[in-house]
Amino acid sequence: MLKVGEKVKDFTLKNKRGEDVKLSEVAKKHTVIFFYPKNNTIGCTKEACSFNELKNEYDEEEIALIGISTDSSSSHMNFSRQYSLDLILLSDADKKVSKYFNVINYETKTERAKRVTFILDSDLKVIYRYDKVKPATHGYDVLKRIKERNFKA
Repeated sequence: MLKVGEKVKDFTLKNKRGEDVKLSEVAKKHTVIFFYPKNNTIGCTKEACSFNELKNEYDEEEIALIGISTDSSSSHMNFSRQYSLDLILLSDADKKVSKYFNVINYETKTERAKRVTFILDSDLKVIYRYDKVKPATHGYDVLKRIKERNFKA
């Protein structure tokens, strides 16, 4: 399991347009990587929208927002269009990155990503990990934690 204090290995995944996105090229002062199970489900929609609503504040704080699921790039495109999401959504269809972060739910047949969020510093070190996420307020909760520099478990 990727733990607080460990540096994340750089990775590249496809975005909603099918273009390669490399973590190190989009990372900022802080980077939030939120894994979620599936596009267009109630909880995942609430979570993505909660980040999207605060996107300008995240940008002002130099925080990159990256959502990752095992859905396809085209599914991310449809999801983004339907909810006007201005977020980096990446497809981990082969589940390599989700397995690296140890967020695969092996209790389901489809082995989708669990709802887990990581906050990284500018060196791509994990400084906080959320295993218990409240989808509707998660965007606010993460932003508040970063602004307060509250990275204690």
